[in-house]
Amino acid sequence: MKRITTTGMGLLVLLLGTPGSAWGQGTIRVTFDGFPERAPGSTTLFSFLSESGVGVHSLGGNSTMRWSGDPLFPDNGSAYIQPRGSTDLFFSYGGSGWRFDAVSVDLALYSASSLDPVTIQFVASGYTRTIDIIATTEFTITGAVDDQGRPLFQTFYFPPEFQGMYYLSVTPTAPLWSLDNLVISPIPEPSAWALLGCGAVLLVGHWLRRLRRRE
Repeated sequence: MKRITTTGMGLLVLLLGTPGSAWGQGTIRVTFDGFPERAPGSTTLFSFLSESGVGVHSLGGNSTMRWSGDPLFPDNGSAYIQPRGSTDLFFSYGGSGWRFDAVSVDLALYSASSLDPVTIQFVASGYTRTIDIIATTEFTITGAVDDQGRPLFQTFYFPPEFQGMYYLSVTPTAPLWSLDNLVISPIPEPSAWALLGCGAVLLVGHWLRRLRRRE
């Protein structure tokens, strides 16, 4: 009769004890559309908002949420945000306690009044946002416009280094700009069942070693 090794038992316990959600990360798209609808072209200021577990923080000054419909501003048919130049804007997930990967984001210029390119720097950081820097990247928003001369949203993809972060920050810039459809991929934390399984494996392994010594 074949014996089951402690390693094999450990794998079995982890397979049985880990919920299926831990195997498929999935993605979350922050659209800023989950808030009370307002008239086209309307705006409101915010310092913090939350959608699908993603926190949007605007420190050092409020940012603007704008609803599409104004003839001078970007119009993708939905609401989006416009950070102010001196604002410390950053994103977190699960109350800043869960790690995530950054996938993509839609960016546009502020309005048709200025179509000069704007470069935005994003920073991925660990548990200490301003010190534990994981990676940085820059995206340049060009002057692309729709058939009515309004700035178009352009999709930018984060490089592979933007993984395992607690915070995604935007380096403050002087020009105004627009942001929508931030896509992140949460990183599953070890489940309680998986942790209990690991403990059980250690206990069984210790028990088996004691039995072998007695043989």
